[in-house]
Amino acid sequence: FLARGYDVTAYVHVATEEASLRAVIDGAWPALEALGLAEGADRGRLRCTTDLGAAVADAQFVQECVPEDLALKQGLYARLDTLVRPEVVISSSTNFDGISTRSRNFSSSSRRSGCFEPAAACRWGRRNPMRP
Repeated sequence: FLARGYDVTAYVHVATEEASLRAVIDGAWPALEALGLAEGADRGRLRCTTDLGAAVADAQFVQECVPEDLALKQGLYARLDTLVRPEVVISSSTNFDGISTRSRNFSSSSRRSGCFEPAAACRWGRRNPMRP
């Protein structure tokens, strides 16, 4: 999203995670430049916070990238459902389970989305075991 010129707010559990996240983005940036950045693309548009509510308060789109743990994902989705405006889509990176299973506690099924490929990037640069 940064490479496409959007403002991005990332939720981190503890403030020390921010440096690792920025390092992954810095490492990926040359490849993104080679692919072609959108007007306004800038790593400086990334803001990090340890407050989940603040992270999603003004969101137009939410992408969750938590580990593949069904209970963890369902708990997060239940929290997000109370924090995110009703018209905002909440998307999940996943490798194995269905979006309906993960978001069972949602007040509305229209805000659910799944995306497979960004999972590799969202896992802080670790190799995706599902891909060769």
